[in-house]
Amino acid sequence: MKRKSVISEPQLIMISIGSALMFPYTIMPVLHSANANQDVWLVQILGVFYVVFLSIPALFLANRFRGVHIVEICKLIFGKSFGKIYVALFVPIFFFCFCSCLAIGNVFINLDLLTETPKWIIYAFSILPMAYLVYKGPGTIGRISLFVTTFIIITIILFAILGVSMMDLKILRPVMSDSTFWNL
Repeated sequence: MKRKSVISEPQLIMISIGSALMFPYTIMPVLHSANANQDVWLVQILGVFYVVFLSIPALFLANRFRGVHIVEICKLIFGKSFGKIYVALFVPIFFFCFCSCLAIGNVFINLDLLTETPKWIIYAFSILPMAYLVYKGPGTIGRISLFVTTFIIITIILFAILGVSMMDLKILRPVMSDSTFWNL
C-alpha cells in the first residue's frame, strides 16, 4: 500500500521558494553592512547549492526510509540508545535556529512594519494563526504557501516593472568589485 504524501510537489516547491524569499526580506533591513552591489545575489545563488549539498544525506535517508520518522531512522542506524543521543544533539540546534529566526522576524516587524505597536500585541495576534497551522499540520502550510508565495512573486515583479524609471543601473559593478570571495 502506497502512502499518500501530506504535501504535494507544487506545495513543497512553493514552501521552499517562499522560505528562500522571506529570509532576504526579513534579514536585509536588519543587516548593517557595506554595499556590495550584486554580490548579494551571488551569495543567494551559492547558498542554494550549499544548502542542497548539506541536505543530500538527509534527502538520501528520507528517500531510503520513506514514511519513517527521523527518530526511528536514527534508532535504526545508530541503535536504540545512541540513536536517542544523536537526535538529542539536534534539539539545541533546531531550538537555536527557531529562536534566531523568530528574533530576526521580530526585529523586522518592529523596525519596518509596526513601529509603534507593542510586542505583546504582535505576539497575541500571531499565536492564534501559528497554533492553527501547527494543529492542522503541514498540508495547511503547503496550501497557504501556494497563495502567499505566488503573491510575493507577483509583487516583486510588479514593483520591479513599476520602478524601472527610478533604477540607477550605473551603480552596478562587476561581481566582487566591492568585496572579496571571503567577504561573501
